[in-house]
Amino acid sequence: MGDYQQIAGTDLSIKYNGIIEDSRCPEGMTCVWAGVAVAELEVMTPSSRPRTIQLATTEMESRGLKKFETVYGYDISLKTVSPYPSKNEKPAGTKNSIGLEIQKQK
Repeated sequence: MGDYQQIAGTDLSIKYNGIIEDSRCPEGMTCVWAGVAVAELEVMTPSSRPRTIQLATTEMESRGLKKFETVYGYDISLKTVSPYPSKNEKPAGTKNSIGLEIQKQK
């Protein structure tokens, strides 16, 4: 959903491809399951090819969903997906955004 963004203080560039799943329970609703959102990213360094990863808002081993992944020596965690679903339908044209935490492995 855009260009690669250089991550300050690292040699990583990340491109956000979008949300590929969002089954989170809308605010104001009562749901049996809280749901999950899954973001797809491409990660690369100046000396590597892009690597596509998927990060989720919750860990779910049975579906292979992870909240973080280690790529090129960095731990990348999905922290937020906005906007949060509402019991009213999402307005047409609204784009999701994500918050990531990136830490160099020790």
